[in-house]
Amino acid sequence: MSKIKFSIVMASFCVVVGLLATGSVAQAEDVTALTGYSIFDVNIRATPGLNSSVIGVLPASEKVTAIGRNESNNWIQLQYGSTTGWVASWVTVYSGDTSLLPVTTEIDPDPIGGPGPFELTSPFNVNIRAEPTIDSRNLGRLAYMAKASADGRNEASSWVSIEYDGIRGWVAGWLVLLSDDINALPVVGGTGSSSEKPDTSTSKTTPTSPPVSAADVQVEPPLPSSGITVQSPSRTNIRAIPSLEGSVIDALLYNQDAAVIGRNAGYNWLQINRGGTVGWVARWVVVTSDDTSSVPVTSDMAEVTQAPEVITGRGLYDVFIRSAPSLDGAQIAVLPPAGKATLVARTEAANWIKVSYEDVEGWVAAWVIIATGDVTGLPVE
Repeated sequence: MSKIKFSIVMASFCVVVGLLATGSVAQAEDVTALTGYSIFDVNIRATPGLNSSVIGVLPASEKVTAIGRNESNNWIQLQYGSTTGWVASWVTVYSGDTSLLPVTTEIDPDPIGGPGPFELTSPFNVNIRAEPTIDSRNLGRLAYMAKASADGRNEASSWVSIEYDGIRGWVAGWLVLLSDDINALPVVGGTGSSSEKPDTSTSKTTPTSPPVSAADVQVEPPLPSSGITVQSPSRTNIRAIPSLEGSVIDALLYNQDAAVIGRNAGYNWLQINRGGTVGWVARWVVVTSDDTSSVPVTSDMAEVTQAPEVITGRGLYDVFIRSAPSLDGAQIAVLPPAGKATLVARTEAANWIKVSYEDVEGWVAAWVIIATGDVTGLPVE
């Protein structure tokens, strides 16, 4: 498989994330299902192997249920809607150790490529351990969307040996993405975490959160009561009131996230809690993990900020342009991370934006794009 090119995102929602941080570990036992996730479109195949027929596609940012694996743990069986098929483990991440899933096939294709090193990317902040186990000493942290060199794996293909920023250690394989088949790397460690399982029992209360291992991801702040987080793709001022006239009380730095606890009546400002600091950020310069139109109104202010005559918007990752302002709308085009669309209209709640991009007009979810001006100044359509 050719090397995967990652955009610097959130993500995607990516960017865009509310993550679990319980830090607890359950006793050893097999699991029957995990939650899976990818930051780009991934082929679903009929059987394990790159030569197997493609029977569907797992879209970027979609969550899916992983129900089984092959013996070598480099292919994962999943259930996505009415489709049951297989995806490569090295291009997807999961809510727990996939080696604990049941083996549901006798097909075990030989790995392609090798022996490495491969490029490894983490869509989370992930601990680097001294040994391939959750209980091992923490040597440092693989930063969000940082790239590392992967040169080995453990026998269960559940942990990856890496070198990053002068640190040599291990990261959980179910939390990272590889440019090539994990099983093409040489075995340089033991069985790793196959005897233990992260506790992900609280994940059912946060349906908008990307799946992660609770025990091995360092994030803050804690999950908001709304279950929605905001993420800043650049330095963003936190203000005392939902207005550009409000005093600046703090700032969200690049790639920092915060809990969404409310919104204003005008749909254009979000109230957040960042490490105990409660304030307001402009909705059009951040991305969120879900539609914020249903978040409780905590301010009656509805001031529309003067915007340029032409407002443009972009996504931090591939964003679908749809035929209607709904997730059920047909996908008619894709707005890539480097693309800039002209924003021409909005829904009443400003949660969907009508855009014009390369002769295509359609709708994009407002919560996954950033704009050059206040989108509530656009006409309602």
